[in-house]
Amino acid sequence: MKLSEFSVKNSLLINLISVLILILGFYTVFIEKIRREAFPEVSYDSVIVTTVYPGASPEEIEKLVTVPLEKEIKAVDGLERFQSKSLENTSTIMVEISQDVKDKSKVIDDIGNAVDRVTDLPQDAEEPFVLEITSGEIPVVQVALSGNLDEFKLQDLAEDLEDVLENIEGVSSISRRGWRDKQVNIAVDPKKMQDYRVSFTEIISALSKKNVSIPGGKLRSDSEFNIRTTGEFTGLEEISNVIIRANDFGNWLKVKDVASVEYAFEDETVLTKSQGTRSIILTVLKRPSADAISLVNRV
Repeated sequence: MKLSEFSVKNSLLINLISVLILILGFYTVFIEKIRREAFPEVSYDSVIVTTVYPGASPEEIEKLVTVPLEKEIKAVDGLERFQSKSLENTSTIMVEISQDVKDKSKVIDDIGNAVDRVTDLPQDAEEPFVLEITSGEIPVVQVALSGNLDEFKLQDLAEDLEDVLENIEGVSSISRRGWRDKQVNIAVDPKKMQDYRVSFTEIISALSKKNVSIPGGKLRSDSEFNIRTTGEFTGLEEISNVIIRANDFGNWLKVKDVASVEYAFEDETVLTKSQGTRSIILTVLKRPSADAISLVNRV
């Protein structure tokens, strides 16, 4: 019997099946709220190991960071191949997992354990960061803030908006582009240094001694308290008034006598613009369980 003949002879059954399918469809969409994706989430069977070593050259990065990590990672079973990049300040190792591996999560754990076994990295290097690459890490929306206004003000607005976006349901994290970290610039006048007979070493030493945070041990009585000596700078005025040297007659030389102190930004390596003016771009990444379309609408 053909399907068409069966449907005609059993029309009541076919109608009941059709209604059941419609009910299940509405239930899944509106009650269960099926999660929608712009792209299906897939794993690329890749892991990135990133290590930051501030101030190091590519040669130092390769010798002191990349090579020791590679030696341990090579011992992990189930790897297809890997490649590394040793750039200024950063070591990046891309590891590809073999397609034949059945338990890929175990291989990822083994890579993390191999990285943890490397204990002779430079003291100033940050902890290596191990990240599995999946489509879930792809951003769902980007927001660009731009305009003819001061960069300090633009950053204040970006921070305010970032706080709002992070509180939206379904947002995993926010990354920034076009953002420069603030810093304090102390511009020393060579002529004034010569007039006061002061050296760079004296200025650096005076600033280092004042900008400290030192643990002082513990105080035990009825309770136990941690003691810490804090003297870190909180503003430009404190830095300007640091005494470089003084004598018994009450005369002293301060930083502001030989230098100007001001807030500034780190050197710019990439210029980000939107609508023709400087911009800060906030990239929104969603949680794996979040609905991509609803999240974009909420943003």
